[in-house]
Amino acid sequence: MAARIEIVLTESDVSIVNNTSKVTAKLYYYGNGVSYSGYQKTWKITIDGTTYSGTSTFTTSTSAQLLGTVSKTVTHNDNGAKTVSVSASFATGVSIGTLTTSKSRSLTTIPRVSDLSIDKTSVPADGSTTVIATATKKSSSFTDVLTVSLGGYSQTIESGVAFTISEEWINAIAGTSAVATVKVTTKSGSTTIGSKTVSLTVTVPASVVPVINDVTITEAVAAVTTAFGSRFVQNLSQLNVSIDAEGVYGSTIKSYSTTLDGVNYIQQAFTSNVLKTAGSLTLAVTVTDSRGRTASTTVT
Repeated sequence: MAARIEIVLTESDVSIVNNTSKVTAKLYYYGNGVSYSGYQKTWKITIDGTTYSGTSTFTTSTSAQLLGTVSKTVTHNDNGAKTVSVSASFATGVSIGTLTTSKSRSLTTIPRVSDLSIDKTSVPADGSTTVIATATKKSSSFTDVLTVSLGGYSQTIESGVAFTISEEWINAIAGTSAVATVKVTTKSGSTTIGSKTVSLTVTVPASVVPVINDVTITEAVAAVTTAFGSRFVQNLSQLNVSIDAEGVYGSTIKSYSTTLDGVNYIQQAFTSNVLKTAGSLTLAVTVTDSRGRTASTTVT
């Protein structure tokens, strides 16, 4: 049996952030049952271009004898892949001469997703305020797909190009703001490397309020109309009031408040108390929607 040396490689400490991993090489000597040296002899191990050396003795044993262990943190390629080459030699100083060996190993492919940033953390859904998302590639051969989404709405955007959030997206916002997701998906050819996301708060503009379409007022006491025609009469008339209002962009009307002749009413449709005041009366209406936004109008 010929004497030989053998390299055993292991990988550890894979770092996605640094795009590195640690390669450890162990060099073993297998004797031939005859040759022997009790003196320190030099071995060398080269990992990815870096050479390490040490000394060790050996026996005639054909079993594995550990000569030395070395480690190196290697940087992967821009696409996260890496094949590391390792070679070794052992100058025995006896008749078997200098033994050599080499091997290579494909390391873990590290995901290399582009970094993602946005120049604002909050934007109104007004169709005019711009945001810029920037994807920074880890490899020029990669391609990026950028999207922004909220609820059932989504649009594809471009890195470094301003985009806006349409007013239509307010339909996906129950309150006055919601968090949209800006996402970059990095690909190598047709293979998806991975993705990253950042949050973008989308707000409902202050101008988005419920709408009061109409306030209908009629005499509630038929006898007043019979006696006086289309007139309201102090101490006799009561008013039938109906408010036609609606929410916008998905909101709903949650409350009504109407002030008339010193009395407040909270119904969408109601019959007022008997009118106590002569002259011009102002009926003031305020509606509140599910976003807490209000709209007001008055009728004289």
